[in-house]
Amino acid sequence: MLKKMEYGLTVTGSGESKEKAFHNIFSQLKPMIAKDFSDNIVIRIEPKDVEIEAAIEETYTERFFGLLFPRQRKYFSITAHVTMHLHFIELAKVPFEQKTEKVSFVQRVLHRR
Repeated sequence: MLKKMEYGLTVTGSGESKEKAFHNIFSQLKPMIAKDFSDNIVIRIEPKDVEIEAAIEETYTERFFGLLFPRQRKYFSITAHVTMHLHFIELAKVPFEQKTEKVSFVQRVLHRR
């Protein structure tokens, strides 16, 4: 039932600082894994390796009303391949026991109140 697997994803994150760009990358991992393993329950996600494929720093000048108070702004974009160990339960292999209960009309009405 409990299965271990090595899995890799390529994700892109961006933000106004390097920390926000990396945070964006790691916050995308859990929803993407949950979507890919929708038939199973993922218990543990353990990053093993992070390979940076592209890291871009964009610098631009921002001005108030187009000509006043110029300031330099930076924007970071990172593409990384993240390899991780997954621990998950295969729901298809969990033996469920079937129970059927027949309820009379009176019991059903009384139970709803």
